[in-house]
Amino acid sequence: MNARRNISNRLLMAAMFFAVGGASLCSGAGPASAQSARMLIAIPDSSSAEQFVAAFEQVPDVAEAGFSVETRIMPPNVVLDAMASGVVDAALVPLAAVAGGEDAYAQLLLQPQLADTLDEQIGLQGSLLGSAVMSDVESEGLLPLGFWNDAPSGIVSSVPIVAATDLQGLKVRTPSNSALGAMLRDDYGASTVEWAFSEVYPALRNGAIDAAEVPLAQRSSGPSLNDLVGAVQGGSIIRTRFNPGVVFAGLEWYLTLTAKQQRVLGEAIREAQAGNVAELQEHEEALAAIASTARVNYTTFRQLDAQAPDGTREDIGEKARELYLREDGLGRADALHLLEMIEGARRGTGPLDRRSDASPVESGDDAAGPMVLFATDRRDDRGSVLIDRFPAAGVSSPISCGRLATDFSPGDDAGVYTRPVELYAGTAVDTDETCVQRIRDLVFETGGRLIVMIPGFANTFETAMKRGLSFARDVDAPAPVLIWSWPSLGITGGRSYSSDEAKIGFSRPHLEAFLEALAAMPEISRIDLVSHSMGGRLASLIQETATLAPLKLAIYVAPDVPTLSFAQRYGLPSHAEATLYASKSDYALTVSEWKHKDERAGRAGAQLFVAGRLDTIDTSTLDRGFFSCMWGFLRARWNICDHYNALTRAEAVADLRRLVHFGDPAEKRDLRKRTKRGLPYYEVEPAEF
Repeated sequence: MNARRNISNRLLMAAMFFAVGGASLCSGAGPASAQSARMLIAIPDSSSAEQFVAAFEQVPDVAEAGFSVETRIMPPNVVLDAMASGVVDAALVPLAAVAGGEDAYAQLLLQPQLADTLDEQIGLQGSLLGSAVMSDVESEGLLPLGFWNDAPSGIVSSVPIVAATDLQGLKVRTPSNSALGAMLRDDYGASTVEWAFSEVYPALRNGAIDAAEVPLAQRSSGPSLNDLVGAVQGGSIIRTRFNPGVVFAGLEWYLTLTAKQQRVLGEAIREAQAGNVAELQEHEEALAAIASTARVNYTTFRQLDAQAPDGTREDIGEKARELYLREDGLGRADALHLLEMIEGARRGTGPLDRRSDASPVESGDDAAGPMVLFATDRRDDRGSVLIDRFPAAGVSSPISCGRLATDFSPGDDAGVYTRPVELYAGTAVDTDETCVQRIRDLVFETGGRLIVMIPGFANTFETAMKRGLSFARDVDAPAPVLIWSWPSLGITGGRSYSSDEAKIGFSRPHLEAFLEALAAMPEISRIDLVSHSMGGRLASLIQETATLAPLKLAIYVAPDVPTLSFAQRYGLPSHAEATLYASKSDYALTVSEWKHKDERAGRAGAQLFVAGRLDTIDTSTLDRGFFSCMWGFLRARWNICDHYNALTRAEAVADLRRLVHFGDPAEKRDLRKRTKRGLPYYEVEPAEF
């Protein structure tokens, strides 16, 4: 994408990011001066885009959160610059408008008939391929928030087409630089012409062309869909591809929002995405009805089998892949291999059917359960609702903290907390020295031990609290659990990952100073660190430099930490007894490895990390499969993802509970001993099912 933009625009965007957006990542600047937030959204000339924004506006919380939504139709080629410069705040942009030739994954998602059904298309967008596409289209100062989908494209033909061989000899109008046009010309013997869309209708009527590649949707300009169908009566309509797009927000604008507005924005986009899918399903039905009324055959490109000279059948999908690989561009073979892995998983029964769901973990008779505290270096907007007080923006001072209400009554699966996140009755949010003193007193009253939980990538304040609350309940924590909520953006895709990596560095000195202040107090006799995913980087950095004499246990769950860095860490003296929980089929760490081009310490398999002073626990025996995360996220059930094995699978949680309660080394727990390079590691025994 970046190659398509001129140097001055890139420099302007970079300057804005580092001078404004980048600074606000760690600044103490407050939210917009009022609770209201203008939201000017640029959209293309598309009824699907208009309906997406309308569905967004209709979410009741959008108005209640203070958003004032306006739309402006804008050509896609100028939208990103307008957003980066603050002219518009957000945009719906067709993927084809932002994907450069070097963007292998984005170009793959745009290939003719990559998916035959809308469900397949949405599945691909929710998979590792979708994550890779978001990284392809990332740009300084812009934040991809998710996908939207325009109406599909297709071929309208006055000549009946029932097999791909019927394309031979046809004269077909295509847009400029059309991948489908190259395929029709090079593989199926059609001749192609690049004419303006406005010329299609008269050319079909007078026979100047036999067929045309067009958007299968109504547009405010150019010939209507009904006119185009009417011009090919007795012919064919062939859906050739879906048209994904990206919902962008300006990063500078996003960071001015309050925590509540950031939360509502994400929720409303998800509801608009669901409405977008429903609208496209209705469009598909309407298109078939229009075709039937006009006595036009309606089919999809994948359903046209090409008759080969030897009588065998050729898969049009294979032709599309051959075309994709013919184009220049780094990473295309890797992208295609990834697609094949996804399709292989899709043809199976799926991880939900291979094992039972995550098991509830009993937490004792007291529904209140362990004491749970929090501390954060997020900006405090001082709202009346706790989950809406702390947005993505960070502050160097003051640190905020408090005690959470807990409701551990039965009902939730392991790793899941569905109750509201609220302050403990009669308490308030404290800051700085008051934080340290309050936590010291609470910990001293309960025996002097403190367990610090550091969640990972893409956690809002609310989701970080729920991660920590479910952990405290599931292991029936024998001491107060303090959740450190560093200022993650709380979303996935594009530069959110890079931003969160920067936030780890931002948060490190704050957590280090906070823990050192607690460790220096005689009332605190023991501190344990438990981290997950990217939170493992923060825990590892803290161990390298902080003076924490009471540090006893360091527990890393699926750490998104370079294996080399982890190896260096465990070549140093340490007071802590360290445990690593790893998994082979860890989708999230696979994304991280793909992005960084190096191994992550939390991945098992051939690269499993073992060391003499580290208990490595391989949870791969509990894996649901590489694409369990894809299935889980699509079905709003993140807890089935193998990235969370040690926090969600009953067998692993039982081991984690024993470790937290008794500190037994792995060799004394109910684990299966293995060796690698002469060093021991341990496997979790799966329960019979």
